[in-house]
Amino acid sequence: AGAPPNVADLDQAAGQTWTNPLSILAGAMNSMAQGLVKQLRQPSKEEIERFLEAAADGNLDEREIQEFIEKNGEINTTADNDGNTALHLAANNNRTNVVQALLAKGATVTTVNKHGATPLHLAAYNGHIEIVQALINAKAGLNKKDTYGATPLHWAANNNHPDVVEALLNTTGIDVKIQENGGQTALHLAADNNHPDVVKVL
Repeated sequence: AGAPPNVADLDQAAGQTWTNPLSILAGAMNSMAQGLVKQLRQPSKEEIERFLEAAADGNLDEREIQEFIEKNGEINTTADNDGNTALHLAANNNRTNVVQALLAKGATVTTVNKHGATPLHLAAYNGHIEIVQALINAKAGLNKKDTYGATPLHWAANNNHPDVVEALLNTTGIDVKIQENGGQTALHLAADNNHPDVVKVL
């Protein structure tokens, strides 16, 4: 008598193609490995520079941000030499459309640069009221201190931005009594720099 038919013979007899289970497992593992490599991929210096420059210049939309995320994993650790993320740069340069797009794609509002400043610090420093409000709505850290011990309120008061000061004061949780490293509150800074409009608000 001949040898009994094996599994492959039976499948072929039934008009089917037999697939080795080990080849299926190998294929699955290969796909997982490729996904891991993609996930761990680091953007090149040139890619980072282009992305950050576009954010600073206001030439970045949600589609482009999504493409960067899909290619490089995320956007919150991509920063320049001073630790500024795309959100920092957009906030500093008053690029409201870019700030809103970055927030929509999950940008972290509490990320700090090498000076301990959040995007809200930079927006408040420069008096960019629309961006300040957008960051407040995104639950930015109102009372977070930078390396100088200053909060966004300190910088808004110091630089004579009464509208920003008022927006911060109207937000639940703001602490007007915080002192920076020199021992001054926001009110002290406004008074010392002769900003009567800010003093009036405070």
